[in-house]
Amino acid sequence: MTTTNWLMVAKLQENYPNSFKCLQLLVMVMADYVNRSGEKTLFGRDKGFKYYRKFKKILRRTLLALQEDGEIQDIKEASECFSQMLVVLDYFEQAFPNWQEAYDFAKTFFSQENEPAQSFLDELWDGSGYSRIL
Repeated sequence: MTTTNWLMVAKLQENYPNSFKCLQLLVMVMADYVNRSGEKTLFGRDKGFKYYRKFKKILRRTLLALQEDGEIQDIKEASECFSQMLVVLDYFEQAFPNWQEAYDFAKTFFSQENEPAQSFLDELWDGSGYSRIL
């Protein structure tokens, strides 16, 4: 069983003061989405859809927080944003290794070939940063 790397947690909190809480929320909602995806309610609605909407909302907050922390300040292309998000999530995975299903989802979602992620992040960019989110 893997445990939390507290030294890495301290580094993350120091290097990503605005993003740390958002990353915690993002990882938890990704795990919820993975665990609920494909389940149906009594009326046939997908339980995972609720968590996917939460994922998108928290991802927006996380990207803004990473921008505040200076990690994605000048990124204009979604592919660069994906790669930076994967780097930060890799650091987060080193600190909190117990959320493997969430990290696996993130690696799939943020892969360069994933059209839904590409279109989602393209929608966030309008050429001048995150003005469409605000």
